[in-house]
Amino acid sequence: MVPGVREKQREETRRRLYEAALEVFRRDGVQTCRIDDIARIAEVSRAAFYFHFPTKDAVLLQLAHEGEEQLLKALEALPADHTLLQLLETVAGAQGTFWKDKRELVADAYGAVLRAIATVSDAEYFQSRNRFAGQLKRLQDKGLAIRDFAPEVMAESVLSSVMIIIIGWVRTPEAPLEQHLKKAAQVFLRSLKPD
Repeated sequence: MVPGVREKQREETRRRLYEAALEVFRRDGVQTCRIDDIARIAEVSRAAFYFHFPTKDAVLLQLAHEGEEQLLKALEALPADHTLLQLLETVAGAQGTFWKDKRELVADAYGAVLRAIATVSDAEYFQSRNRFAGQLKRLQDKGLAIRDFAPEVMAESVLSSVMIIIIGWVRTPEAPLEQHLKKAAQVFLRSLKPD
């Protein structure tokens, strides 16, 4: 078999397993789902699941990574002269847009990220946090954001707070998620803008 064809088949199998896993996670819950059900839906062996995803957390980390990529794109699309409010609304909005239709998976995915933090490098997994921190630093240098906190700490605090707000919304979804996140951006703005 030609190496390019084999790699393409491997990627297709991985994608089928990933989509099947998300379907089963939603249906049965991450903790109680069976790998056999995922493999059956993806039309592969149980061993194939473990070849591509050594754990259920590996699937959830892939999902979180896709959210990370969407956030990076949103940050890259900001104009060079963006305001602190635009930055905060972009971060909150991108996270909200990504997770809004994945309600059943939010808490499990965030849990997987928290468990993985100790074992992954910044370069490997926290690109959007680092990009966000860089933009906060630029605003600090212009006097448009408080200088009392390291930009990395501010970025991590905002991103974590956004995820906690999303988890809270999942549990009490009466108000639209966008409304919660817009209010959160205003709160972040009050706490991060200089006096």
